[in-house]
Amino acid sequence: MRRSDRAASDIKARIIRGGQQDTACIEDIAHGGLKLAGIRTLGVGEIIVVQVDEASVSVEVIWTQTLQSGVRFLPDTCPDAVAHFRAACARQRNQLQGNAAGLRAGRGHKPLARRPKYGRSV
Repeated sequence: MRRSDRAASDIKARIIRGGQQDTACIEDIAHGGLKLAGIRTLGVGEIIVVQVDEASVSVEVIWTQTLQSGVRFLPDTCPDAVAHFRAACARQRNQLQGNAAGLRAGRGHKPLARRPKYGRSV
């Protein structure tokens, strides 16, 4: 049973570990951590940095399964840093939702050019 509510997301994040960078998707955000998808080689106990836009936070990997991982915010992380990270995630999520709504409403693409029908001059 989960100990806290989770907010679904699908936010793109940069993962930094040992001087190397990778990308992942934050599938959901909870009070104590995140669920990441798209990284295969994380190890339980590994400390990584998750970055969204200009905000970053250090986390510890607590479980892995195929291409998904659960990470928790480190206990000594400044609450303001976690709040700043959550705000960056919320901005990106809102931006993604706004883009999706625009596409559903027909915005965000050029209309197709009309072609003249055969036999008629334009």
